[in-house]
Amino acid sequence: MTFFLDNVPRVQPFTLPHLGYIAFGVSASVLFFIYLDTIKANDAKFHALLKWVNTITVIVFYTWSIIFTDSFLESGLPLHVCRIASIASLYYFWTNDERVFPMLFYLGAFGVVAIAYPANVHPLYTHIIGYTAQFTHVLIIVTWLYVVFVKQYRPTWRDFRTTAALWLVALFAIWGFNYLVGEGEYFYIIHTNRPFFNAWPDIGWIGFTYAIALFVIGLKTATFSRYKIDE
Repeated sequence: MTFFLDNVPRVQPFTLPHLGYIAFGVSASVLFFIYLDTIKANDAKFHALLKWVNTITVIVFYTWSIIFTDSFLESGLPLHVCRIASIASLYYFWTNDERVFPMLFYLGAFGVVAIAYPANVHPLYTHIIGYTAQFTHVLIIVTWLYVVFVKQYRPTWRDFRTTAALWLVALFAIWGFNYLVGEGEYFYIIHTNRPFFNAWPDIGWIGFTYAIALFVIGLKTATFSRYKIDE
C-alpha cells in the first residue's frame, strides 16, 4: 500500500536511486542524439510517443494527488516549474500550437536541475509518483531537445524579454498563493520550506532565484539564437 501513500521518505542526494534517476535522464538524452536522424524521419510517430507518455504521466500524477494526498493545494497544483513544463508540453502535443515553444525551450533547463537535485521525489520504482517524477523530468528534457533539434526552434531576444517579464509576475503570484494556502512549497518561496538559505527574507529569495533564472535563460538565448538551423 505504501506504493500509493504520500508520507514516505524521499530520494536522498547521491544515493543509488538518485544516481539511477540521473542515469535515466542522461541515457535518454544520449539516445535522442544517436537516433536523431531516425526521429526526424519519423517525426509524427515520435510526436505521438511523447504525447501519450506525457498524457499518461500527467493523468497518473493528478489522479494520485487528488485521491491519496491531503495537500493538493499546497503541492499538487501545476505551480512547480516541472509541472508547468509538463502541462505546457501536453498542450503542445495535443494542439501543435508552436506559440508555446519559447516556454518549452526555457523551462527545459530546469528539468536538468530537478534531475540533479530531486529533493521532493518519491522513491523510484517503489512508488507510483517515483515513476511519474522520472518520466516527467526526462520528458521535459527530451521535449526541449525535440523543439530545438527536430522542430528547429531558435529563441529571440524578444522571447527572452517576454519570458523574463512573465516569470517575474509568476514568482510574485506564486509567493502570494503560498501564503494563501498556508503551507505552499512552490519554489520554496516560504522560508520554512527552503532546503537552504531559509534565514533569508522572502523578497531576497525571490530576487536570488529570479537572478539565476535570468542568467540561465539569457545564456540559453545567446547560445541557441546563434545555432544555425539545418537547411
